Amino acid sequence: MLGVVLGLATLIGGFAAVIAFVPRPSVSVGDPVDPKNAFSSAFTVSNNNLPLEHVAVGVIPRQVDMSTHNRVSADVDAVLTVPSWQAHNLGIDEKLTFSLTELFGREEGGIKFPEGAQLETAEIIVTVDYDPWFIPWSRRKKFRFRTHRQSNNQLYWYSVPLQ
Repeated sequence: MLGVVLGLATLIGGFAAVIAFVPRPSVSVGDPVDPKNAFSSAFTVSNNNLPLEHVAVGVIPRQVDMSTHNRVSADVDAVLTVPSWQAHNLGIDEKLTFSLTELFGREEGGIKFPEGAQLETAEIIVTVDYDPWFIPWSRRKKFRFRTHRQSNNQLYWYSVPLQ
């Protein structure tokens, strides 16, 4: 009986050790640089424990509503990206920061909005594709964000669970 209990304890401890080393990139968002433009927020991809290779960031615009009553939405597989978000290697505790103004707005190559249009609400999914250095296949992790209007009448991004 003691052998069985010790064997189970060893298996559980070994499983916990393996789980501790599973790659877990995360994405966080800061306040917008321009309070009137929620797209100016800095999103940061953090690598927490093992080196990640071929890191690529993309955005799935689930819903983008503008004051002109135009709605931009995409199919769940339509991942939008820009070249500067591709082909990064992140060592342990390294970060990659990007802004949605590179994709949404009036910059060259971005998605253009009608002149004078203001963002009303938005929901996006940030995708992080990566290759853990010891696993021979690519992985994708998704993070969902939604805007919320605060008491100062400005929009801020909040992380929400995937549904």
